[in-house]
Amino acid sequence: MHILKTNSVPDIWVGEYTDIVWNGGWMSIYKENKDAQFLRHEGPQPGQIFKHYKGGLYTVLLRSVHEETNEQLVTYQSNLKGFVWTRSLEDFNAVVENQGHWVIRFKRMINDLDLKEV
Repeated sequence: MHILKTNSVPDIWVGEYTDIVWNGGWMSIYKENKDAQFLRHEGPQPGQIFKHYKGGLYTVLLRSVHEETNEQLVTYQSNLKGFVWTRSLEDFNAVVENQGHWVIRFKRMINDLDLKEV
């Protein structure tokens, strides 16, 4: 799925959100993910810290655009080991299956209380 960046929430998200709610997904991980997308539809920003669903904290270094495909990319660094990775914004924000449960790949750490839970 390719979503063009606009000044407002992409129309495709509204349809997906409506489908989730209409089908009884008020308390689902899918709705939680869409809520997060609505709140930060501009995506992760440099300096923000995220926790990966497998553990570990990562700091966003920069946002970029793939030269050939115009795909939005996120470059981030492990706070523990210093390794640097780049993945698409869509993959960064994805919901993935982990041990039979659906979880958000990266969860933003908002404040010091979030960081103490790690």
